Amino acid sequence: MTFVDEYNRPLPGGTALQDPCTLHEGIVAYHSQTGQQVMLHRSKKIGRSAMTIPEEFSDGRCQPVRKRVPQSHAEAQAVVQRAWNDVQLGTRWTWWSNCQDFVSAAYGGQGSPTRAIVIGVLAVAGVFFAVQAQHS
Repeated sequence: MTFVDEYNRPLPGGTALQDPCTLHEGIVAYHSQTGQQVMLHRSKKIGRSAMTIPEEFSDGRCQPVRKRVPQSHAEAQAVVQRAWNDVQLGTRWTWWSNCQDFVSAAYGGQGSPTRAIVIGVLAVAGVFFAVQAQHS
């Protein structure tokens, strides 16, 4: 399996993909010796950042969608290098350091957008219940 674009061309290295069924995210890369497409991702199943073949990234139930595409060859190289560095470190998967954090860091950002939403909702709920408790 190779992840391709709408013209059946292999996706460029540095492309961020998300499996819409599981919300799992990773970065497309190409093996330096074989040229085979691989996925760099922080995997809950594996327990750490890893390089896998595309079939191991996506179970095939849903077609992964492009979340981000590098705007230049230089950006693609930087994204893949940052992701590869994380794989080399073997960073452990946790709820606070997950696949979304991996992709965000590869693109030079910080944090998981899903976690930010959950924390935001919890904070709003906490304020709501605190106000309700004061008026009771």
